[in-house]
Amino acid sequence: MPLDPVEEDLLRWIDSQVPSKIPPYRKCRGSWRPDFLVEEDSEGAPGSVENFRISEINARFSFNGLMYAACGQQALKEQGIADGSNGLVSATEPAKMLGGILSLFDPNLPLHLLKGDEHGIDIHMVVDLLRTRFEINPRFVLPTDLRLVSDPEDKDSYRLCCVVRESESQETERFLSLIYHNGEALEEIHQVGLELHQRELRALSPEMLRQISLRCFNDMRTILLVHDKRMLGIVRQELDSLVERNTITPAQAKTLNKGIADTLLPGSLELERFIEYCKRNPGLKNGYILKPVRSGKGEGIVFGEDLDAAEWASRLEDLRSSMLGPGTCIVQRRVNQVRYDVVLEATGEMARYPLVGTYHSIQEISRTVPHLVANDLRHASHPSHITDVSNTLRQTGILKVSLQFGDDSSHYLQQLMIGLHKHHGHGLPITHSATRGWFWDIRPNSTTFQTPSHQARSETMEEFPWHTDCSYEEAPPRYFALQVLREDRCGGGTLSVMNVGRLSSLLSTSTCTALLRPEYRITVPPEFVKCDTKRHVVGGLMATDAEGLPSMVRFREDIVTPLTAEAALALQELKNCLLGQKVASCSE
Repeated sequence: MPLDPVEEDLLRWIDSQVPSKIPPYRKCRGSWRPDFLVEEDSEGAPGSVENFRISEINARFSFNGLMYAACGQQALKEQGIADGSNGLVSATEPAKMLGGILSLFDPNLPLHLLKGDEHGIDIHMVVDLLRTRFEINPRFVLPTDLRLVSDPEDKDSYRLCCVVRESESQETERFLSLIYHNGEALEEIHQVGLELHQRELRALSPEMLRQISLRCFNDMRTILLVHDKRMLGIVRQELDSLVERNTITPAQAKTLNKGIADTLLPGSLELERFIEYCKRNPGLKNGYILKPVRSGKGEGIVFGEDLDAAEWASRLEDLRSSMLGPGTCIVQRRVNQVRYDVVLEATGEMARYPLVGTYHSIQEISRTVPHLVANDLRHASHPSHITDVSNTLRQTGILKVSLQFGDDSSHYLQQLMIGLHKHHGHGLPITHSATRGWFWDIRPNSTTFQTPSHQARSETMEEFPWHTDCSYEEAPPRYFALQVLREDRCGGGTLSVMNVGRLSSLLSTSTCTALLRPEYRITVPPEFVKCDTKRHVVGGLMATDAEGLPSMVRFREDIVTPLTAEAALALQELKNCLLGQKVASCSE
């Protein structure tokens, strides 16, 4: 399945960014819409008359058909036509469709939609839905309005931006922190949906395509590979290999073979044989069609019966090469579709028509950790931003904030802490030790540099397993903040987080009960001693909220000593659990 050299270079670059900047494809496939035709099933069980064959997959536009289907099904329900009262039910659940749309992007980040020549239907319905029901205000962007701005913090990186017109810049606080570059006002793009044709993508520069690929939620691998009409032929060719590798079962291979339209690929051995068959039997062309490999909406499809034998043979000759070009097509066997009684005219007159079916496949993005963006230092003292931080922490217990400016001195965190304390009742941060204030540096060093005579584990290259910060305090803080000054580029480690509610669900009831009791001595590490007379505390390792549900854990294995046999058993179960596969699958 040869690609355009620019596309191949882009896909190879994307692969080089996995997993540091782009998730593995299995985790971010986005949205696509396969179409299927219904043919008479001559091989089915007695009484069976229908076989469904997928004829193509539409994946250029992530919203394509979603809103149309959701609104149509909702209308049928509200009119009592498909609410189950008369034995008919909807083919899909409208709420599930809308949920799928909302799962494609992060509602906590500004949403941009990159749109060109395609007029579109569903994308406008999606924008109206987001504005009226969710107060999310997406912004349409033309390809010509895209800009790349060098990142001042990293000479090898770029900010993806779009031009903001003077009339737009007065609209909302969304544009509080515009970027001014080369005489233009720009807004940074953090996530973007694409509704561009392949020719519009090819018109963009390679670097622009790379930066879009880092931020688009309809994944570029889906747009360039899944949408390609050759993919169905590839799947059918690979069925035996997939079975041999235990990727699919023989039964699944049989289902796919029967459920995918017969597809011949340009330059393939199967196509060579087909060309010879057509020479011996010119009428064979009437049972096949030509379909452009990158088209959609039926554009460019040619039925063999509409061409004379010479023109058909000429078109097939052009497909002897597997290389991708403007006129590259696949050859598909024409599906003999079942006709159904359908009423289309206002007169109520019934006629028989073939039907095209579709379904939507959506893989939501992972949003385990909510995400906010602070474009400049002013956000730290802006009331709406402080409220967003407080509300998110209260609701989810965790939050990621992306700073779009340099702040090695942590001024943002200092101002944010003061704002949370002043406006939302958060306590001020504790001091780390007798010699350190709110902040503690986490970086390897060959000497002690934060306390006079002790080196913390966080100042070394030692492994730091599951723990909670400040677990040795009489009253451990509910939240802690970690600011990443420099992104790890050496593969030095992985930060994992675990929800306390999920963790407690993996423990036995007796263990949770024992962890609540104050039967553990927790030693204060030497580097964090604030008073010589306070070298340890006694308490439980778990706490509950007002409803009695586990809400907090304090744990660092090397400083915890159980004081009773029950406490020791509970501690051992907790440690075993943290090392188990279930915790690994539940953590982020």
